Amino acid sequence: MMIDGGVYPPGYRYPDGQRAPKPTNTQELQAMLRADRKSLSPSALSEDALVYFEERVLRETNKANTAAEVFPTIVGTQDRELLQERKLQYNYDTPIVPGTSQPKPDKLYGASADQIAIPVRRDLEQHIVPFSLSDPLVPNHTLELKGERGGSNVLQSQAMNNGAYGARAVHSVQNYGNTAPIYDGCARTVSTTYNDGTLRVYATHLAESTSHDRDAEYFMTHLNSYALIGDADNFRRGATAFRNSRDWAQGQRDLLRSRANAVATAEADAAIRQSSRSRSTRRLTSTGSSVNPALRVASDTSASRDELSGLLTPLKRQRRHGQRLKM
Repeated sequence: MMIDGGVYPPGYRYPDGQRAPKPTNTQELQAMLRADRKSLSPSALSEDALVYFEERVLRETNKANTAAEVFPTIVGTQDRELLQERKLQYNYDTPIVPGTSQPKPDKLYGASADQIAIPVRRDLEQHIVPFSLSDPLVPNHTLELKGERGGSNVLQSQAMNNGAYGARAVHSVQNYGNTAPIYDGCARTVSTTYNDGTLRVYATHLAESTSHDRDAEYFMTHLNSYALIGDADNFRRGATAFRNSRDWAQGQRDLLRSRANAVATAEADAAIRQSSRSRSTRRLTSTGSSVNPALRVASDTSASRDELSGLLTPLKRQRRHGQRLKM
């Protein structure tokens, strides 16, 4: 069903045998996963802590206990400072593949509403607001968990769904204000899965579709897998990959939302200038006044800024869970 809708799993080949494309930034992604982290050095994370972690992995057999007892060691203490959410199902009116379930990740990371200008939120709501304005927007890093008895195939399918929606959200922000969308082949979305001591990391990118019934196609790429128990270095490599990918995804969001906000600001300023010119022209035409036009423009600009400044003010009120944004 997902393949029929243009969402492809790792290793996919088209009917003619051609391989699905990988991200153009694959080497950058691989290097990012390997970058050292001081918080996971032997001096910062003792052997005793790793032994305790392995004991919990081997003991916990259900998903809830895995989330509570195992995964906090992987994500680290910095995780508490990040905007994240657990177990809310996406609620877009425009699903990527009609008739399929929307994502419900066990953990996701995104931007806060007050980081994104009101016009951007308003125009891109159906691609970047999965729940409500009080929850993370543009979620481009997700996690799916299973206990000992969970299936890896189910996890990969869930991660593929998460990645497609994340890639669409990021691509929408990236192209805000463009007359035509740009497809650069880069992945800016990461999906992770954890099952019985094994962490898998995937990236998703999109490309312009050749089909007439959809605009884009989504490609999931397996970046690496990590056995987190049995060896201290194994754990450090896996935890490093998760934390690095989480921070990298945040950096991608920050970069693209800053650009989108700048576009919104420029458009608001242009509207202010146009409004000022229109008012000045109308007044001069109707009164035939000889007052210096520059003075009138300055006065009108001040008034126009008061009216239009609300476009870019921080969010004052946030919606409750389940409510749709109305603007």
